Parts: sequence; structure tokens; C-alpha cells
Amino acid sequence: MLGHYPVTEDAIRRAIRIVVPGEPKGYRVARNRGWSKEQRVYRIWRDSVCEAFKKAGVSCPTFADYAYPLFVHTRAFYSSRCHCDPGNTNKGLIDAIFYGSKGTNDKYVGGCYDAPLYDKENPRTEVELRGWILKKYPELVTSEW
Repeated sequence: MLGHYPVTEDAIRRAIRIVVPGEPKGYRVARNRGWSKEQRVYRIWRDSVCEAFKKAGVSCPTFADYAYPLFVHTRAFYSSRCHCDPGNTNKGLIDAIFYGSKGTNDKYVGGCYDAPLYDKENPRTEVELRGWILKKYPELVTSEW
């Protein structure tokens, strides 16, 4: 089961797929009042995640709760072997689509991420969304990349 939804073979294949162009970044917490270079770079990437979602037709910030869980699967394609942990990329992406707006809650977001992948010519983050969101945006649902 995925939240309250039974997982069928068709449900596993069906998802909303979004590609975030550019080098994937990892989640960064602002630990001081000023922004470090890494925090500024992360914030720019976080904004590009929201842009990609909006361009694909998915609202940002988005929504999840007990009755409407969301599942996020990320595949990060890095340009070199010097990069952040793919788990941090997944967390950063979830942070981006649930950024601090009232009423958004990533508490009911599940997810997974693939081992790091590499594409020097086209670094990117591929995202698959499953759960209630398939019903909200049926025109965006696909079974293929």
C-alpha cells in the first residue's frame, strides 16, 4: 500500500515525471544568520526545482497529508564523481517543493532515490511523483520517460 492507495502494477508504472536541469545539489540548512556560498548555491537550485515543477504544470509548493500522501522518487545525474550524497539531493528536492508555506507538510511524503548516476554533458535530476497527485493532474500522468 502507498498510504491509502493499493499499489498495483499499473500504479507503479504510472507517475508524473519531471526533469530538473542542471547539476543536482544537496540539502543545506542555514545554521547561521548569513548565507554561505554553499547555501546560496543550494537556494538557487531549490528555486530551479520549483521552476521546473511549475513549468511542468505542478503547483509549488505542493501538498501532502495523512489522507493524501505523496511518494517522490529521484534519480540524480551528476556531471562528475565529486558530488553530494544522493539522499541529500532527494531531501533537498522535497524541501524545495514543500518550502515553508503554511499548509504544506512534507511529513506525509515518502520516497526513494537511486544510486548516483553520471552524465557529464547533461547533469539533471529526474523526479517521479506518485500518490494523490496523479488524480489532481491526470493530464500529466505517463508510463514512460
